[in-house]
This record gives sequence, structure tokens and C-alpha cells, in this order.
Amino acid sequence: MRLANSSAQPWASSAILYINNWHGSASGGGETQLFFGSDATALTFQQLARIKFNLSGGISPARILATGEVVPAPRPTISYTQLSGGMVISWNGNYQLLASTNVLGLYSTVSAVRGRYTISFNEPHRFFVLHHPRMAQPPTLNTQGSTKFASQPLHQSLESFNA
Repeated sequence: MRLANSSAQPWASSAILYINNWHGSASGGGETQLFFGSDATALTFQQLARIKFNLSGGISPARILATGEVVPAPRPTISYTQLSGGMVISWNGNYQLLASTNVLGLYSTVSAVRGRYTISFNEPHRFFVLHHPRMAQPPTLNTQGSTKFASQPLHQSLESFNA
């Protein structure tokens, strides 16, 4: 499907475009393709943040290629390594680490941290999420049960436990 450049068009702030049954390639091409204009300037960051791909692994954010094709953005991978008296959280991609003492929020940015963060178990109980700086809204969690990892749209969460 080819649509016109929409960067100058207002989109409703509550509008979300979900792409279902997508069978394209994350690098462009494939059986299913969605284009806006003919280059990466055809959508604003705010518009791109309102496009979500509903894939079998969950909801993925969108990115726009140099050709104007909109494809799913890679989701971050988050992991942890336990240390004596603490742990290290590691992740890939250009994501900010946010922390809260309550799983439902309010989350705030952990300053000057990119890709790796060490936590002491002497610190208060905290919850962490990854947030892409180009997304319009910080993430809100909706967890079920008491799990260490909870996949969420656009990010994954990791809970820090006191030993």
C-alpha cells in the first residue's frame, strides 16, 4: 500500500494505527509493504510512534526506511546478571532505562545510563522499563501475576529484587 507523505498532516493524538497480518521484511520488501511518501521524512516522529505492528511476538514499534517503507523496529533485548549483593541489567539498542518504586509508575529516567546499569540489593525495591527516546509517551506497565520479566509493547520490564 502506498500513501502520500503525511508529515505536514495533523494526526489525532489518540490515534493508533495497528498493522495486522504483516508479512514483509524488517529490512524492506517482502509480501506486505506499507509506504508513506518516498523517503524517511514522510512521517514525523510523533506519527511514527502511533504506528504499531501486531506480530506473533507481541506489539512492535514502527520505523521508516529511507525508501518511505514502514516496517517493525527491532525490539530491545534485556538481560541481567546477578552479582554478589546486586545485579547488572544490560540491553541493546538506543533505549533509556526508567525506574519506579511502584510497578504502575511513575517512571523516571535513570540519568546518563546507556546499555548497562548496576543495581545494589541495598537499594529500595524498584521496577525498570526500557523506553525509546523517540516515542511520544513513556511506557505504562500492565503486569499480570508476579513475574521477573513481563513483555510489554515497545519494551520489556525487569524487576529488581532485594536479596
